[in-house]
Amino acid sequence: MRTFLINNKRYVAKEFTFGAVRQLENNGLSLTDVQNKPMTLAAAYLAFCAGINMDAADNEIQEHVINGGNLDGIFEAVTEAMNESRFFQALNKKAEAEQEVQDIPVVPIQEIPGQAVPIQTATPVGEAVIQ
Repeated sequence: MRTFLINNKRYVAKEFTFGAVRQLENNGLSLTDVQNKPMTLAAAYLAFCAGINMDAADNEIQEHVINGGNLDGIFEAVTEAMNESRFFQALNKKAEAEQEVQDIPVVPIQEIPGQAVPIQTATPVGEAVIQ
């Protein structure tokens, strides 16, 4: 079980589940923002793991850094939790399968020389008056 240390307190890194992602979004972190908002990621993940609000997480991280700590441990925990997440693995499998379908080349239909292509005519369904 992975843990990380913030402000001399040890926290258990929680799995990224659908509920975890939803809670992170409620704390202002979309999955598309993870790379661009590392501080929000650290605070939101700490809030999620510790069961505290974002302000309390901000204060814990601030005190941790002021006292000489760094955020390497929480970022390692987040990375590992994302990599091991069954929810993310399922999303990745679906995305890979969709990508494989998109990667299938489309072969254009070509006319074979000397072969007649039958033309079907529409059968009228009702009476039509053309003037």
